[in-house]
Amino acid sequence: INAVIDVTNQISASGVMATRKSTLSAASVYGGGHFSLAYSTIDSKKKDITIHLSGHLSGYGAVVICRSGSECTLGCNGGTSCRNVVYVCLSGATCNIVPDGCETLQGGDTAPNQYGYNIECPDRLTSIP
Repeated sequence: INAVIDVTNQISASGVMATRKSTLSAASVYGGGHFSLAYSTIDSKKKDITIHLSGHLSGYGAVVICRSGSECTLGCNGGTSCRNVVYVCLSGATCNIVPDGCETLQGGDTAPNQYGYNIECPDRLTSIP
């Protein structure tokens, strides 16, 4: 809780509220457990990052910030994994979302993944809330 974790390679969280209210930065961030990355801030810090959310509500209340010069990919891999996630794509950043259908949708909307299952999309912003 309330930690700052800035590593080169990977952060993996699987426990309930494992990184609550923490600031995270790594090339790969995994949230596999229920509420595992909930209420965290994931910041690209001007590097390329990939965030994998697969647990039920694993990113709930999280803010993902993709800064200028970064390429960021947010993978919403579970039906509710990106519910109430805010994806901030700042000017000069390249921001990708999986499934592709979420590129043009907002939070609460759903898009099918490669297997045909509906995935809830994150909210998208162009400035930090």
